[in-house]
Amino acid sequence: MSLFSRRLLQSILGTLGATAAGAACGSTTAPESTYPDAEITADAGTSREAEPAERPDTSIGYDATAFPSDGALACPAKPTSTTFVDEKALCGGTVDAGGQYRAARICFPLPGDGGTCASTYDRTCVLSAYSCGLSQFGSAVACGPLETMPEACCYEVLGGCAVGRPFTVDGVARVALVTDDSGWATAIAPSIAELDATTRAALAAAWTEEGITEHASVASFSRMALELLSLGAPAVLVEDTLTAALDEKRHATGAFGLAKAYGGVTVGPGKLDISRSLDASGIVAIAERLASEGCVAETVSAALVAEACAQATCPVVKAHLAIVAEEEARHAVLAWQTLGWILAHADVTRDTRERVAAIFAHAEQHVGFGVTPVTGDREALRGHGHLPLAEKHIVARGVLAGVVREAARALLKRGAGVDAADAADAVDAADVANATNATKPTKTNGANA
Repeated sequence: MSLFSRRLLQSILGTLGATAAGAACGSTTAPESTYPDAEITADAGTSREAEPAERPDTSIGYDATAFPSDGALACPAKPTSTTFVDEKALCGGTVDAGGQYRAARICFPLPGDGGTCASTYDRTCVLSAYSCGLSQFGSAVACGPLETMPEACCYEVLGGCAVGRPFTVDGVARVALVTDDSGWATAIAPSIAELDATTRAALAAAWTEEGITEHASVASFSRMALELLSLGAPAVLVEDTLTAALDEKRHATGAFGLAKAYGGVTVGPGKLDISRSLDASGIVAIAERLASEGCVAETVSAALVAEACAQATCPVVKAHLAIVAEEEARHAVLAWQTLGWILAHADVTRDTRERVAAIFAHAEQHVGFGVTPVTGDREALRGHGHLPLAEKHIVARGVLAGVVREAARALLKRGAGVDAADAADAVDAADVANATNATKPTKTNGANA
């Protein structure tokens, strides 16, 4: 287990009743590692993936121009169906996505005015219809409209899943559209002279998406504060939750500042749709969201940011990531602390505990990796804060097995009686090997919920 993960686990266990310790980015102490297929660099204290014999095909890569904007055309109709498909069958087996994405078939109704699918549903519309559990907006349209499905306008889209603390409504992450808002970009100046144009464009797009997701996290924590008030939570939990919202605002402005530095244009968030966001605010829904988005997704996210920080070589980026890693770790601990309070709440039933335990038993389904550029210079991307997807998988597998599972058992055993014991046993009963292996970058990767 990495030093960061070990300290993060200690902090989580501390808030659940054990001794806590701090966590920091870029320690000079080489950590003990349980990450599969990883080598440790003693000088930086980080884990790196052993170079595979064959790199995956990245011909279908991250599309740096695919982000929605306020000027983009909206879809004229909602999708009639969305179905995730096996990547081996993507586009009739003619496209190899390299195992880096999840694939979905999205179908829209046929145009009623005699128009064609291609003229009615533009690329931005199709990509914006993609959602993968906690993520929305795809990375690339692999093919479509499909001639094999003439009864509808169907496309097959590649995408990923959100990382960190998303703002979800009905299980779908909502984010604002990208605008030229100058009020959300902190002045920040990474060294870009040595970067080629392709790498700069990839970094600008990736940091733009980071900014958009961090902006949505402000809403997620703000909603959590309202939900805690509805449950009669202690003042300290409400205060820490509101502080976390302000942290996320700072993360967003820093990311937009980096996006501007790399891309040369000011970007920021537009309006965020918050309609129906408080519809599912019962104690069960709140507990489930905390378990999946806070205890699982944000715990993994904190470790991913810490690893990116440790490997970053640009001092400005490294400094930004160090702050984000520290604060995301604190947010993850807060999620476990808050869920612990909720599970001790008098209104919590056996069913609530079992549903929370089910999330931990299949934790890999709630892990996303966010934007992972595959164009540009790989080492330059690493130096400026963005690791290859395979390395993210290594970190995530280690955190799921070494942090989330242990913390979940400690959390679920805190309750009284058979309910707590049964819930903790449910975590053990899960096939942990299959769970963590599901996050490996294979051609049938469907781990991201």
